[in-house]
Amino acid sequence: MGKLSQFKAAAQKGEFSRSLDLFYEMKGWLVCTVNVWNLVIDLHGKRGRVDHMQPLYREMLTYGISPNHETFEIMMEHFYDARRTDAILRVLDEMTLKHKLKPRYPTLVYALKAYAKKDDVVNVTRTFQQMLDFRMRPGLETFETVMITCARNNDLQNVNRMVDLMKRFEVEATASTFEKLVSTLAKIGEIEAAKAILNQMLSVGLGPSPNTFHRILPTLAMNGMPGDVEGFLEMLDEAKIEPKLTELEKCISELSKGVPHLPTIFQLLDRIKSKGAYTSHLGALLTALIENEDIDGLLKIWSDYFDYRLDGQDPPSTKKQTTFKGGSRALARSVALITRMGGSMEADGKTVTEQALMLIKPARMLDIKMSSATCGKVLLHLGRHVAGIDVIEDTENPTGQSNSVESSGDGNAMHSKMCQELVEILQIGLMDCKMERKHVECVFQALNLKNHPMLVVEVEGLINKAGVKGRPTVITYEELISAHFSLGDTASVVKIVNDMPKRFQSQLTTAVLKLAAFSCLQYKDFKAIVSLLTRLNARDPEEGGPLCLEVLEKGLKDDELKIFEIIDTLLKLGSSHVNSDKLNDVMERLLVNSKTKSVVELMQYRQKKLNKTLHPDRRSYQIALEAASKIEDPSIVGQLLESAKLSLSEDEFHEVKEFAQQS
Repeated sequence: MGKLSQFKAAAQKGEFSRSLDLFYEMKGWLVCTVNVWNLVIDLHGKRGRVDHMQPLYREMLTYGISPNHETFEIMMEHFYDARRTDAILRVLDEMTLKHKLKPRYPTLVYALKAYAKKDDVVNVTRTFQQMLDFRMRPGLETFETVMITCARNNDLQNVNRMVDLMKRFEVEATASTFEKLVSTLAKIGEIEAAKAILNQMLSVGLGPSPNTFHRILPTLAMNGMPGDVEGFLEMLDEAKIEPKLTELEKCISELSKGVPHLPTIFQLLDRIKSKGAYTSHLGALLTALIENEDIDGLLKIWSDYFDYRLDGQDPPSTKKQTTFKGGSRALARSVALITRMGGSMEADGKTVTEQALMLIKPARMLDIKMSSATCGKVLLHLGRHVAGIDVIEDTENPTGQSNSVESSGDGNAMHSKMCQELVEILQIGLMDCKMERKHVECVFQALNLKNHPMLVVEVEGLINKAGVKGRPTVITYEELISAHFSLGDTASVVKIVNDMPKRFQSQLTTAVLKLAAFSCLQYKDFKAIVSLLTRLNARDPEEGGPLCLEVLEKGLKDDELKIFEIIDTLLKLGSSHVNSDKLNDVMERLLVNSKTKSVVELMQYRQKKLNKTLHPDRRSYQIALEAASKIEDPSIVGQLLESAKLSLSEDEFHEVKEFAQQS
């Protein structure tokens, strides 16, 4: 047996190493034709060594052997199996452009699939047209590839064209063909086109399977197309197919992201409830509604959940999902939002506290209870709302012994009802969790402000009976300011400061006065800041001086350059504490926090002052020059150096100048 025969026999048996050894012995022989090279290229492709195919092809060319159709089809087949799309298209170009070979049907099929992988609808349709031009008869797989690619790219005209051509070429579509097309069209939101294909499928006697609609609902929801979700549900009803519970759940999960689309979500919930369950994504849905401040939607979802679970029964009927993860937290956040936003406008005139009870009472029946911390927050929000802190009218205390807040209290039916409902919520909290005195302070505050002494006595009795210990409740401006500041409600702090009698400002502790001053700074209420600091400074300059400097630094750190409107007053009030070194420390801290503009502005202010204790020294010039270098404004650097030359000694100036050059 000759070498060539041995080689072919080894190649046929798949003996890779022996085949290669025989090939390399005879590759320069005349018997080593293009068919032998094709066998070697095919052997490498079958072994997964696709990177060796093109080097072998180029080596074949060096021996003067021209490739044939099989050479390129072998390489394209193995590149397709290896998912090397770009390599397939390079081989096609080599075949048609360099060797001028007319592509055969298998070649064009591989090219068409490669373009489809790249989602290149233009070249897919162009390649298909080449098949028609070369009078080739496309098969079912080719039609499927073209239709799916066109559908994915919303090219419905070519989809319909393929359907017509299939009839012309008498290519019979299978159920799989229709299913793939329906799925692709539905996922891009072309519900009407999907319906048309589905009707065609039914007209030829092919019924859809559940797999036809697999993962379409979640995809539509993920793409933010709630209207298409509703249309697709109608399509399922027409096809008499019930969507899977997992699909409905995924859909709700996707629609709960961003701004929930409640009409669609309620349709999905109804279908889930018909399967004897409730969505496991209730917590995520409520969170999304809370973050979007959709109170009406929040109340509707809670109401729907309570209706399903309680079913008009007490105790609740035994159904799946006795509770849901994060229920207590979701309840607390819902009540807090309802209170903060003033309740729902669609609640038929119900008070905010009544709306809160609409959630708290049925939730408690389902064992969704609030912890002492969350209940405390709820009471704080509701107490604030009932107290009407935003509309408090302060009156001076004639005794002058306390800075307690008083309210005229209109005592109308609405206020009385809200106060009674607030007490009812407190009572629920006392029964369900261990409450501390601080958790009920806001209730006393609201009742005092609304002038309900009998309810105050009732609450004292409730908390004493529950064993809640603590000092008697005294509502002071200090407590009001501290409570609002801890909630981040600085706007109310500023209002309290401006509305409170000025003589009470001097009674505030330094810590509370600092909170008030920083709140006023946030709203640029410089008049109130000066008033607060003036009274503190008159009372105790040792405390007033450092706070003046803190307020100045906080204003500059917050990029509030308008603080310079009152800088003279601040420095005058803090004169016993403020000096050049202290201002230098402030400038350094601002520089560390990258507040370079504030550093330069403060330095320019100091340059204008004749006061020796505030006038800039060598250290302040160095800090300012470092800040100016970060701003990258040469004019500021030049101005600072010119000022330093006039203000500092010659040695100090040279030191500053050298520092500037290094910066």
